[in-house]
Amino acid sequence: MTNEIVIVVYAIQAAMRLGRKVRTVFEEETRDRDLVLPPVETPDLPQWGVVKAFFESEGKAFVADSESIPGRDATPHGLYREWWQKQSEDRACRDNLRKAYLAIQQGLDPLRSADDVSRGHRIPGSFYTGANALFLVKQWRDGADPKRSPVQRIAGTVIEIAMDYVKVDPTLFSGNGTGDRITRAFLLSLSEVDFAESDHDDLLLDVMRASLDTFRVHTDIVISEEHLAALLRQVSRTMAGAIDAAKKSTNDDRLRALYRLRREVLQDVIRVSAKTVSENMTAFVGVAGSPKEQLLENVFSVVLDTIATESDLINRKTLTDIYAASLRAVAQNPALLVPEKDGNGSQALLRNLIAGIGTELARSSSSDPPGIFTPEIGKDIIDVALQVLSDHLPTLADPGDPEKQLLVDALHRLALSMRDDFHSEKKLSALLDGLFTRQHLVDLTRIVFTAVARSPDGLVQGVEDDSRRSALAQIIGSVAASISADAKQFLSGDNYLDLFAVALQAFMVNPDRLLSLDTTGPADNVMARVIAAAVNSVVKNAQSEGRNLLNGDLLVAAVETALAVVSKNVDGFTREPEIVSMVMDRLLNAATNLLANELDAENLIVALEAILPMALRGREVLDQSDADLILSHIHHE
Repeated sequence: MTNEIVIVVYAIQAAMRLGRKVRTVFEEETRDRDLVLPPVETPDLPQWGVVKAFFESEGKAFVADSESIPGRDATPHGLYREWWQKQSEDRACRDNLRKAYLAIQQGLDPLRSADDVSRGHRIPGSFYTGANALFLVKQWRDGADPKRSPVQRIAGTVIEIAMDYVKVDPTLFSGNGTGDRITRAFLLSLSEVDFAESDHDDLLLDVMRASLDTFRVHTDIVISEEHLAALLRQVSRTMAGAIDAAKKSTNDDRLRALYRLRREVLQDVIRVSAKTVSENMTAFVGVAGSPKEQLLENVFSVVLDTIATESDLINRKTLTDIYAASLRAVAQNPALLVPEKDGNGSQALLRNLIAGIGTELARSSSSDPPGIFTPEIGKDIIDVALQVLSDHLPTLADPGDPEKQLLVDALHRLALSMRDDFHSEKKLSALLDGLFTRQHLVDLTRIVFTAVARSPDGLVQGVEDDSRRSALAQIIGSVAASISADAKQFLSGDNYLDLFAVALQAFMVNPDRLLSLDTTGPADNVMARVIAAAVNSVVKNAQSEGRNLLNGDLLVAAVETALAVVSKNVDGFTREPEIVSMVMDRLLNAATNLLANELDAENLIVALEAILPMALRGREVLDQSDADLILSHIHHE
């Protein structure tokens, strides 16, 4: 730890020992005041001989250069050297030294031996070191040297901040309390940051306050001073760089957003950084300046850049959550921040992902009528995207082309496929909004993103770059279209999530049979027609007061069975597109009437799996009686 840092730490302890009165002087005294310490109330000044003997012996540190004191390193100069040098020719200087002597005696370190007391000796101890440090800091603060270090420029305010926090919690600065350790880490961070000018001194002080607030409240976070210093250095440097860039670009909106972030989110940034670093030491802690050591700084830079591009995402909790999610993803897979092919822009991949998701959500929200994917769920969607991307980076991202964001493209198709204008259905948005909760939409996004990671080109690529004519938009649109037909809501939001997964899996198993990308309307493709046929049959059966066998998970299972069968004989379905409805109607009617004792939901699905393939090969199979057609294909206990 540098001498400057030692001095400030000693000065904080001295200010605590000297008490409120001396602290007030430290805060308010100007350079032309005669006394450094407050006036002594006692009217009788001590004899000059006693004072002179004190400053020549145990109090020598107050009047001599540190270099002249054996065993001392180059710490504070004597506090009253100027008076001491003039005391022979200026009687007023002697009086000032007498008053200073009395003030010092009032604040002596109480730890002294009985022998010392009996001999009338005073031991300077840590008090004298601290007092020297306290008033050297005073000299730094009033100094005119523009080349002072950040520590020297803000040291006085650091001490004042520490004293303010002592009022809140006296244990913070108790020799090796939380406040002491945070202050040392903060000052250590400044020793390696080149802020030659004072433009960012207020920012640095904000970082210290935020650090004290963070660790005073979140006592469960365990992080060493060295690692905390690295963390605070990275936060300070990144924040300062972003502010400088905003000033140079004359982007007042971005600058205001950055200052608001400083005011509202800095404590959250430090908390999230410290927690993530403490839990992922091997990912974020390395040699100073190494790529590993720069990871946290790069992630924070990405989040700050979000301010410039996605104002709809900017609020305290959103930014904090995005930052936390980004750190978790990078800890899991640092390659999210690999450089581009030209060696530059290591944050481009992560930045474009976050910004792209924000853009798609804003686009969905601004459609007429608004889509169900809105910026309010942005942080959750980004979290899901980062998790999936970190798990499937080779298939989802090209570091050499960070603008190619398959997950952003997937989100665009997902949001598009659930809008009214995609279906020519004006009531669909209202139905979807009532059916799906925020968590449903997040879970659906996870299902889609995971599927895209397994088959990126097959799902996302649109014919002639038309996103409507992509497999993903058509698959999601096929399921969404069936919601309008589900008048009695046989399927819940959870059931529809399962149905989305079933439809995606059906495509994966037989990708070129269930969809036609020659049209933009999902209702025209085979998948949508099969799903609609199954749902419509169940709705008709309920309307005719038939047995309610297929709903919820069982209806999803029936649709899954129908899709699997049709995908193996699409030509038969094309010849007889009503065949799924005919088989479903026949089974549901039999379960209500002649075969009520033999058919339950489970063996009805078994019968569907057996009879539908035969019907696709030739509908004449349906000419048989219910008993002949169905009973031979169901399993009895």
